[in-house]
Amino acid sequence: MQLTLDVYEPAGDTAAKRPAVVWMHGGWFSEGDKADMAGYAEAFARRGYVAVSMEYRMRPELECCPTRDAVGITEALLDGHEDAMAGLEWLHEHAAEHRIDPEAIAAGGDGAGAANSLGLAFPPGHAEHPGTGHGMVQQAAMEAAEEPLIAAALPISGVSLGAPGEGAPPVLAFHGSEDNTAPAHLTESNCAAAEAAGSRCDVVSYAGAFGDIAVTRQRDIVRRSADFLAEVVLEPLGYFQEPPEQPTTTTAPAGSGGTTTTTHTSPAAAKGGGGLPRTGSDAWPLVWLGLGLVGFGAAAIVARRLVVRHRGTFGAAVVIMVVLGGLVVPHNTAAAEDPPTGGSTTTTTSPTTSTTEATSTTVAAPAPEDPPPDDPDVTEPEPAVPAPADPPPEDTAPDDDAEDPMPEDPGHEDPGHDDPPAHEFPEEWTPEQVAYATQLIADTEMSLERYANPAILGLLGYTWITDGRDPGGYQHWVNLGWILDGHTLDPEFPESLVLRNTGDGLMVEAAMFILDRYGMENIPDDIAWLPGWHVHDNICWDGSRLVGIAVDGECERGFLLVTPPMVHVWIVDTPCGRFVGIDEHGLMCDHEHEG
Repeated sequence: MQLTLDVYEPAGDTAAKRPAVVWMHGGWFSEGDKADMAGYAEAFARRGYVAVSMEYRMRPELECCPTRDAVGITEALLDGHEDAMAGLEWLHEHAAEHRIDPEAIAAGGDGAGAANSLGLAFPPGHAEHPGTGHGMVQQAAMEAAEEPLIAAALPISGVSLGAPGEGAPPVLAFHGSEDNTAPAHLTESNCAAAEAAGSRCDVVSYAGAFGDIAVTRQRDIVRRSADFLAEVVLEPLGYFQEPPEQPTTTTAPAGSGGTTTTTHTSPAAAKGGGGLPRTGSDAWPLVWLGLGLVGFGAAAIVARRLVVRHRGTFGAAVVIMVVLGGLVVPHNTAAAEDPPTGGSTTTTTSPTTSTTEATSTTVAAPAPEDPPPDDPDVTEPEPAVPAPADPPPEDTAPDDDAEDPMPEDPGHEDPGHDDPPAHEFPEEWTPEQVAYATQLIADTEMSLERYANPAILGLLGYTWITDGRDPGGYQHWVNLGWILDGHTLDPEFPESLVLRNTGDGLMVEAAMFILDRYGMENIPDDIAWLPGWHVHDNICWDGSRLVGIAVDGECERGFLLVTPPMVHVWIVDTPCGRFVGIDEHGLMCDHEHEG
């Protein structure tokens, strides 16, 4: 299969080398096209970069997101990683043709494209990530390049199958705080691990925003990304060194021998491309604008005098147009000599071999104005590099109405009992019940292999209810769409997953099956005998988030909602068996709970 990429270069550029940014479109493998990232590519070409918009393999049958195909979405993410690797390898091989500095190539994208760019920074299969130590991800894990193919990653609403290792390139990730498909907290966990390993990793979270920030916050994302690359990639490579000074000539007076000594001194040249401006913008449009304003003022004075002398307003308008035309036309004529605006090179690549079919096309004129962004409430690190001369930065001051801190985690920790033998069922169970329970556990163990990597959970429709924040605690991820799908105790489609927070990552350890349209009094007889059925009638909710425990039936925050009956099926041994539930005290080993 052959894939293509479009190359955008600065108009009138003569630099021997330029940094590059690769952009990959969104759509989560079901839709999208490389043209969707043209706005980002053009914005960076105007800043002096060689910009690339790249394809990757699509899977329309996934109908993501959400999708019900855990295996399919994992395979798609691995395919996307492979395609991104092939595209970056092609760029490195052809860097000289496109005057690209191979040490200064960054990659970013939206949605699946963001996942591809994160995969270049945190390759799938890293053993350090507990979620990648299972099943198909481990089997399909690809060998990471000896050296990273990118100098930085700029994912927008992305997820990562892998985890950072030593020497990972710097990452600046963007998320909407309300985006459950690509939740910010997963990237924040990866960034914490990256920082611990010595790599730079920042997350910008737009409060109240969802998964469409690549469109709604494009201007702000471009500005922040340019600042980030300037700080972590271009500055260390010497791109902002002062231009070389002109050679100087020193003449010494004639000595006793009647001769004069002349010495020529030239400072060492900066790295090729060292003259790249931080904004990459052309100063001539500003010069022409200034001249135009001066001309307009002069023309207005002349026009006023003409009107005063009763020569008519029409003559005044003609004078203004002639003056402005004389100023503007020379600039437009020069611009017209550049290659056409918005053009791009179509280059064919494949996951294993790559060929090129065309030459680059430059981007001359500015792209249409970005949609005016909302005033975001942004959580971010302080920028260390001044913003370029671009549209004014958005107001990112913290909002007084920002979400309150979560209440202290109720616990959900292992009580610390000795582990009993696996599958120790009650003696009063019949052989049929033992066989049913044994098979349910075995089927659940097999099924949960496909859910082992937390990165795919949001793509399947699961949402973390924000419990189990502390190491040793348990997190519940609930799929509201699957509660109503008619499946009952079906390991293929568990309504909720329980993940243990190890402190270094998340491990899937149980499925929680939820019965819709039932109460504790009418659970079907063929499954009612299973131990551990329970409901919660004291949890306070804010949307899908757990925000506290009710006291005397009252919530300090949120609203009280009684849950349907539920039962846990563990794929690991617990001190209290394979069907024990969890409440605010932890594993429900030594107490009954029906409310």
